[in-house]
Amino acid sequence: MSAPSRPPFIISTADVPETTHRYPNSDEPMAPKRAIARAAGLLNVGLHIQRVPPVTAPPGRTPSRRTRSSSGDAPHRR
Repeated sequence: MSAPSRPPFIISTADVPETTHRYPNSDEPMAPKRAIARAAGLLNVGLHIQRVPPVTAPPGRTPSRRTRSSSGDAPHRR
């Protein structure tokens, strides 16, 4: 007996190409993303997987740490 086949809308993220874009007049690329729902043929659902690369600081600077949350609460302690 053969294994049942998957429905056509069940796909792997590895099968969907990763795309990036840049805003006009900018050298900074946006985070890479994959349009999963579109590749799977879904019309009423939008699903995007976005890969966020690690933060890098300009030469000679270190990334700053946020000391307060946007709601004004004290920062989390480790």
